[in-house]
Amino acid sequence: MFDEIRKMFKGEGATWHLVGYDTNANTSYPIAGPFFSQIATERAAQQAFRRLEEKQSTSETSDGSSDTMPNQLYIIKPDGTIYRYPPEIVEQH
Repeated sequence: MFDEIRKMFKGEGATWHLVGYDTNANTSYPIAGPFFSQIATERAAQQAFRRLEEKQSTSETSDGSSDTMPNQLYIIKPDGTIYRYPPEIVEQH
């Protein structure tokens, strides 16, 4: 799922990246980065998550259901491992 993103950031050294995953298009895309610390990356992820929640709340249908599947946020660590943000959502890649 994130192979193209990993290739994009390969060779950037000890940097962190924030990526999104479009569940409708089944594709990942860069959102922000590079970052040089976990704190900076998670701060950017928190802001992006808030914007995503706002966007999703405005796209709900009249019966309260969402008309699209939500996009998801992931953080790529310097060692290449990826975890979903917010961390309460457990899903490792």
